[in-house]
Amino acid sequence: MKLLLLALLSSAAVTVSFAQATNQPRDPAPGNSTPPPPVASNADEVTELSPFTVSADSFRGYYASQTLAGSRLKTRVDEVASSIQILTPEFLDDVGATNASELFLYTTSTEASGINGNFSDFSVGVVTTGDASTRINPQGSQRVRGLAAADLTRNYFLTLLPSDRFNTESVEINRGANAMLFGLGSPAGIVNTQIATAKFKNSREVRVDVDSEGSLRFNGTVNQVLVPEKVAARFSVLRDNQNFYQKPTFEDDHRFFGAVTARP
Repeated sequence: MKLLLLALLSSAAVTVSFAQATNQPRDPAPGNSTPPPPVASNADEVTELSPFTVSADSFRGYYASQTLAGSRLKTRVDEVASSIQILTPEFLDDVGATNASELFLYTTSTEASGINGNFSDFSVGVVTTGDASTRINPQGSQRVRGLAAADLTRNYFLTLLPSDRFNTESVEINRGANAMLFGLGSPAGIVNTQIATAKFKNSREVRVDVDSEGSLRFNGTVNQVLVPEKVAARFSVLRDNQNFYQKPTFEDDHRFFGAVTARP
């Protein structure tokens, strides 16, 4: 028993001595007065991630791994109890939707009215959505969960501005009551449009869409890095001249959009 205890104490002493020896700086070799470079410590390398920003790196095809729609903090989608559908840039490009009304034709438990919609008219209390209201407020002529029109937000702030694909990065449809996030809101839910930001990567994009009625839609985007990893700028232009079967009906939409990203 004494021999076993002595062996354990000797082993512990050797282990402690070895750890102390490895942490001590080495003496320079004879004839060489230059000490070896210090070993970099991983503890000094701290990467701080914003809890209020969802980057495009979280998008993989049609799949998005993170969202702000659950609690206004960046959270994994599988940890959010709400019914959320996130539409990534690749999905928006593949279905060719340019606004919310066209997008609702491809999403879950959503409907859009109007010429190309999938329902004609409905009434909820004093709110009526039909052809007349569609012409007055196209983006508000929709309903979610078969109840009523959802509240529209831009970067999680209520807005009346119509959304468009040319400056939209992603769309989140949060179906159901959202009193925790937005106070008194629609029981249908929230449709949030995430505005595109300037990226630290030079890119150019041109999109041209035409249809059988003679419509022409042109969208050009330039993203330029001004200072590497510090300042980037984005500028987009839209010219959308849409024609319809009933002549001389038309709708023209011309827009400009700019964004700057700075990291002091």
